[in-house]
Formats: sequence, structure tokens, C-alpha cells
Amino acid sequence: MTSNLERSLRRELTNTGLTRAAIDAVWPEWWSSDAESSTSASAELRYTVARRLGISPRSLFDGPPVFMWRDEAKFKNLGGTTPNEQLVLTSFGVAVGRALISAAPDSAVALPGSAIGLREAILASAQYIQLSDLLAACWGIGIPVVKTNVLPLRRKRMHAMSIRLGDRYAILIGLNSRFPAQVAFIIAHELGHIAAGHITDTAAILDIDNPLESTERDDEELQADGYALALLTGHDTVDVVADVDTYNATQVANAAMVAAESTRIDPGTIALCLAYSSGRWRESIGALKIIPGQQSPEDVGIAINSIAARQLQWGSIGFDRADYLRRILSK
Repeated sequence: MTSNLERSLRRELTNTGLTRAAIDAVWPEWWSSDAESSTSASAELRYTVARRLGISPRSLFDGPPVFMWRDEAKFKNLGGTTPNEQLVLTSFGVAVGRALISAAPDSAVALPGSAIGLREAILASAQYIQLSDLLAACWGIGIPVVKTNVLPLRRKRMHAMSIRLGDRYAILIGLNSRFPAQVAFIIAHELGHIAAGHITDTAAILDIDNPLESTERDDEELQADGYALALLTGHDTVDVVADVDTYNATQVANAAMVAAESTRIDPGTIALCLAYSSGRWRESIGALKIIPGQQSPEDVGIAINSIAARQLQWGSIGFDRADYLRRILSK
């Protein structure tokens, strides 16, 4: 049976725009209607939910809920996102990211400021940089990367978010995609924000809409794009041009696989660069469906979170926080 406190608190949270899935994910497993008779348990419920959502704990005692992190974040590629949506996304993401950082192994190896330096390190043991190589590098330098399968808003997803806690960082992916090359670019873009120091004076940076397709290109976005391109291709500007006026997905796929051998650029990345240069996304996305290994049978986030589950130090954060993170990653 649902307690009066639970009904009231869930109603207040829903009124902020939070989804039921997000509220369920942060609701502590230990809570029961019997716990409402305990003043300490009722207080701990409020503190736990507030911490997991990035809400001021005091506001859950005398309502309405107040999200904490809006003024300590930067927003990129906003699209039609409202200030309230930005507030909810930021607070939820910072709460998840900080929990991740606390559970992720640290590293004595820092993220190189030069994308070329990181590229050369990865290519020492790889033909070209694929998503799996990029994930291994991120975890190796102490930057956890996860796909968050619970997002707080019904209408709006975020493509990606980078979170800072002290001198540590985490990357959250919100995009649903079956194309590893597409997600690899987004991660590389977020690494560009981190490497360039775009988050050193703030708690987080959010790319709301797809950085690949957005027309909102401020200096920081251009810098992050340049880092991503240099990391994935060796050049901070890439203009891939077809040598014919008319082409189809099969021709793009064949040309990308041939070019990959000599350029040491992932063929999926080559296809995406062509789309970015030409605006012809249909042919390039079609090519990703043809090139071997460029389309996953399921959302790429499943593989990302499988790696995270092996890397996170679950025993170091206690059962309650571990349960919370598992819910966020496995929904």
C-alpha cells in the first residue's frame, strides 16, 4: 500500500515535469509504507530522493522541490528547451555524474590536451579509432562513460552531458543509436569540451541536440568539434567530398572501406564526415547499415553500460548508491 508521504512526494515531483520512470529509479528500495511511522525514515526518504535528483533537500520538507544546478551549467545546441527543462536535466545529470565519479577508478594518466596525442596513443594498438577503443581510453584515464537509460523529461532527451567533480569528469550519453561511429563522435566531442577546459569553472556542460547536426556553433562548440575530428581523423577540419554528383549508400560504404585502409580512419567516421560536408545524411546513414560492424543489433548503450558495469567499483560506494546507479543504467 502506498503511504500518504509517498503519494504526496511523488505528486510534487511529477508536477516539476519529472517522469514516473525517473522518480521510480531514484526511489530507495528500502522504503515501505510502514516506514512512514518513523520520523528518521521519512526524513531519510526525502534526503535520498533529493540527492539522487539534484534537488535541495530542504525543499522536499516544505515544498515545492527546488532543483540545484541550473546556474552552474553551460548549455549547447538548445533547440526548443525551456529554462525549466534545462533546470531538471542539469540537476538530474549532475547527480548521476557525481555518483558515477565516486564509483569510477581514478587514474594517474590525464586526458591529453592535444587530440593528436590521444589519437597516436590509441593507434599504437588499433588500425583506427572505433567506439570500443575510445571507451577503453576514457576509462583508462579515469573518465567514466555511460548511457543513461532513465531521463527525467517526457519530451526532451539530451544527446550528451559532461560533469565535473573537482578534477574528475564523467560523460553521460542520452542518445539512442545503433551506430557506434555516431556515438564515438559524441564522446569525442565531450572529451573536447573537457580537454579545452570548458567545464573547469562550472559543474556540467550539456549538448541538448545532436552536435553533428546543429547549426548553433559557438566558439566552444567549434573547438570541441575540432578536437573530436582531430582525435578520430587526425585533422581538426575535415571536408570529405564525393567525386561524383550522384551516389547511393552502397557506393558510400565501398568508398569508405577503401579509404579507411590508407587513412586509418574508421569507415563509419568517413561516412559521417561525408554527410556533414554534403548534408546528404540518408546515403551516409544507409552506408552505416552496410559497412560490417557499423550497425549494432541493439542500442549501442547496452555495450557501453556493459563495460561500465565491469569497470565501476561497486563495493566502494555502498549498497544504496550502487542500487541507484544500476537502476539508472539498466532501465
